[in-house]
Amino acid sequence: MVLIPVDEGRPFCIDQRLASYGDYMQFVAAKGDDFSGQPPECSWNQGWGPEEYGPHWGGWYLNGRVYCGPPPAEVPPDQMLGCVDFCDAFAFCSWSGKRLCGLRGADPDKVNMFETGGETEEAENKRREIGLSPNSEWFSVCTQGGKTEFPYGDKYVPGLCWDFSQTYREEGGPFLAHSVNGQDCSGTIPPYDHVYEMIGAAHQWVNICFDSLWCVAYGGSTSDSCERSDAIMEPQSLGVVGVRCCADAVDALGEGL
Repeated sequence: MVLIPVDEGRPFCIDQRLASYGDYMQFVAAKGDDFSGQPPECSWNQGWGPEEYGPHWGGWYLNGRVYCGPPPAEVPPDQMLGCVDFCDAFAFCSWSGKRLCGLRGADPDKVNMFETGGETEEAENKRREIGLSPNSEWFSVCTQGGKTEFPYGDKYVPGLCWDFSQTYREEGGPFLAHSVNGQDCSGTIPPYDHVYEMIGAAHQWVNICFDSLWCVAYGGSTSDSCERSDAIMEPQSLGVVGVRCCADAVDALGEGL
């Protein structure tokens, strides 16, 4: 993880990279059929994957869309995790001794739910204001502390970040958490230069939800700026959605900073 300082309040840590298939498989092996300890909003989640697919830790591109299903071949442990729902991601981060990234200062054991008033334009503006606020851990890291439009600067640079959608269209097959461009697709200002692939890879669930219906995931297309990379989806949604965890910073004695 990378320690992220803040101007006011407590610093936090964020994973250098998205979780991989190997990371998630350790979680699945440890939890098995134990679905306890989830927040009330996740009471519906009685499986670490959609039952109709069975093992599903991968996204497979076919005929113009991504499917969640059993991988067609043995999956490398560094394949980027995809096809997890919001509650899977929440439980995985908790099991890892971390938490789902969200708003600084929020209760990490609860789903951060905000009532914004439905599907009006005013409600949409309010959702964006919350999700893209300086208190959003993911957005803060993606913009290098609010200083840039993209993780690496203010202008889009084609080919700098690995674009999974192009890889699928041209090659098919799995996408890796440790891609060949991973050393380039990072910030340019310390410590953000040690955080990779905030955009261009799988969307990443964050602990920001609205109106008991939708939760936020960031990432997606490599050509989207940090601000334009957000997607608001039902928590049960699957697809090329993975997770990157956060944690509160602690000192060498294990006490909060």
